[in-house]
Amino acid sequence: MHKKWDDFDKSMQKELEALQEVANDLIKQAHEKNNEELEKLIDDQKQLQSAHLEKKEEIRISSDQELIHVRGDLTNAKQVLKAELEESLFQMELKLQSAKATYVCNSEKLELNTQSLKKRDEENAILISQQKRRLNKLTDVLLQYQQGLKK
Repeated sequence: MHKKWDDFDKSMQKELEALQEVANDLIKQAHEKNNEELEKLIDDQKQLQSAHLEKKEEIRISSDQELIHVRGDLTNAKQVLKAELEESLFQMELKLQSAKATYVCNSEKLELNTQSLKKRDEENAILISQQKRRLNKLTDVLLQYQQGLKK
């Protein structure tokens, strides 16, 4: 019986070793499968990160290009506005010079007209004075003639 027991024990040992070997194989397979899945997930993550970085770089490049384009547009708009303002300023300066010239011309005309009116006023004052003297003289002559007729 002892031998049977030893045989049974050995067969159980062998069976246990076989089971452990199967279990180890299953664990090893599961571990390898997990490692493969993990490596696949890591590869997928790397690809996603790479794609994300590429997309981010594309967006940055696109933004940079758009910024350059906007800066160019703003520079052009600034230059156009500057040219328009300079032209407007030039036109205003021309109008100012024209207005100054007109003012000087009108001032000279007014001065001449003032002098002419003063001269006419003086001449009229002399004429009025002469007319008053003549009127007084004629009035005196008329009075003398009337007195002469009354006598």
